Amino acid sequence: MSLVVNNKSVAINFGQHFVYSAKFDSIFEKGMSLVDKTAQYLDGKGRKQAKSLKSPLSVIYITESMRLTSRLLSLSSWLLSLRKLRTDGVSIRNAIQIRDDLKLKRFGHVSHIKHFDKLPQEFQELIIDSYKLSQQVNCIDRALRTNSYCE
Repeated sequence: MSLVVNNKSVAINFGQHFVYSAKFDSIFEKGMSLVDKTAQYLDGKGRKQAKSLKSPLSVIYITESMRLTSRLLSLSSWLLSLRKLRTDGVSIRNAIQIRDDLKLKRFGHVSHIKHFDKLPQEFQELIIDSYKLSQQVNCIDRALRTNSYCE
């Protein structure tokens, strides 16, 4: 899409525009909050709950906690990089290069986790929230790459 300014057509990148929006700020804050909340849970209550789990749930818990941590690390790194678009004047091309270096990928879904419903409730909620964040970040990523609209 383009906008006419002073009789000249100027291309608008919806992804870059989105990074300047209040909705991006909300996603960013929720993402960083989720990282903090997850760290607190895994270091405290989650550690205690994990000790009470029997095999195979204990193995699933350990595996999923590592996946959750990795997922949130990747997503938060990308969100921080996106914020640089507006705070440090990083170009879209450079931001996409940073994203490619992070090897951010599409993550699965809770339906892919065996015995998900038997894991501790708070842990389930953190995993679900991380997948929601992943969908939002992938939407922003797609908008930057394809100049499409992100809802």
